Amino acid sequence: MALIKCKECGKEMSDTANICPHCGYKNNMIFCPECGNKISRNAAMCPKCGYRLNNNTNNEAVNPVCLSGMVVAIVSFFVDLFGLVSLTALILSTVGLAKAPKGKNRTFAIVGVVLSILELLYKFVQLVIYMSTY
Repeated sequence: MALIKCKECGKEMSDTANICPHCGYKNNMIFCPECGNKISRNAAMCPKCGYRLNNNTNNEAVNPVCLSGMVVAIVSFFVDLFGLVSLTALILSTVGLAKAPKGKNRTFAIVGVVLSILELLYKFVQLVIYMSTY
C-alpha cells in the first residue's frame, strides 16, 4: 500500500482506496503489485510486466431468487406439505429464470424448475395411487 495524492483535492490517500476519504473523488488507478506501474483499476493485466490482476469485474453476483428456488426445490424432496414446498420452489425458480438471462443464476433457476416439476409429478403419482386404492 502506498500513499498517493488525490487528483481532486491534493490530499494524501491510499492507492487501494476506491474513493478519496477527504473529497469523495473516485480513484480508478492502482499500482501493479509486481512492478509498481500505475494502471487502471479495470485492467485485466499490467501492460508493462504482464502481471494478471485479480479483479472481480467478470464475476456474476448470485441472484438470491434463483438460488433460493433451487434450494427450496432440493428441500422439497425431503420435506413437502402436499406439494406446497415444491410449488413454492417452482414459483421462485420461474421468477428467477425470468430475471436471469444467462450465467450461473440461469443454471440455478433451471435446476430449481426441473427439480420442483419432478417433485410435483411424484406427488401427483402418489395421489393417483392413493386414490386408486380406496
